[in-house]
Amino acid sequence: GGICAAFFTPEHAVVGSWIQEAISVFVLPGFNGLVVFLCFRYTSTLVDVQPSAGKQHALLKHRIRPYVSDQVLFSITEDQAIASSRKHLTVFFSEIEGVTRLMDQLNENTITRLLNEYLNEMSKIARRYGGTVDKYMGDGVMVLFGQSKDVSRDAISCVKMALAMRDKLAELALSWQCFGRDLHIRIGIHSGFCTVGKFGSAARMEYTAIGSTVNRASRLEGCAHTDEILISSATYKLLLAEIICHAKPPVRVKGIDTPIDIYSVNSTKPKQIPLGNVRLLN
Repeated sequence: GGICAAFFTPEHAVVGSWIQEAISVFVLPGFNGLVVFLCFRYTSTLVDVQPSAGKQHALLKHRIRPYVSDQVLFSITEDQAIASSRKHLTVFFSEIEGVTRLMDQLNENTITRLLNEYLNEMSKIARRYGGTVDKYMGDGVMVLFGQSKDVSRDAISCVKMALAMRDKLAELALSWQCFGRDLHIRIGIHSGFCTVGKFGSAARMEYTAIGSTVNRASRLEGCAHTDEILISSATYKLLLAEIICHAKPPVRVKGIDTPIDIYSVNSTKPKQIPLGNVRLLN
């Protein structure tokens, strides 16, 4: 710009000059070439940085994923806010019976290995049946069902998951008998509306569900007997077609004024074969 201002003013433009010709032939093409080269280098640097930034983004998601829910992970990595909402969920709570006394007898490495083995198996079962593991509380697990938009299907899937988890713990307990205790599970399930969103402080946020539905499911887990899957009447009404249950006397629990009608889960109902598919033998 300075070169053009010095030598290509109106008064210089009238009188020809060998200096102008030299600049036109040598300096300006060289200057233009330098500008093109610098632009090329800058563009190349951007292209090189993009894959690196993408790899770092993927690595960040991979490292964070085991520690937060999918919703919080999306909010962190995509810089998206999570709005609170009201949803109908089936809420599951479970806890291992007798595990506290067992853990007091073991060293920290054995405790870590056994508990992680158990929680890993429970998480795989939850994913298989479409549940979202909300949190771990020591040996306790909270799972939410509400993704299918079919409240009956959510309840049925949750109870089938509970049956599978009970069977899996019985299998794990056999391999843990060398540690000196027989382990059992207690499970509570309730269906209803919850407030779902991010809750916490500026220093730590958690994506979870809150409300009386969550409290009732937790209280039912505390009321369940050894290896029992205890459900509320609200959940029972949603799974009559596929699950066999039996009624139990209503229970009173802390924080809830009225008694809760409850049912104990027995098993899934056998699938009925349509009559059109039955072949009679002569």
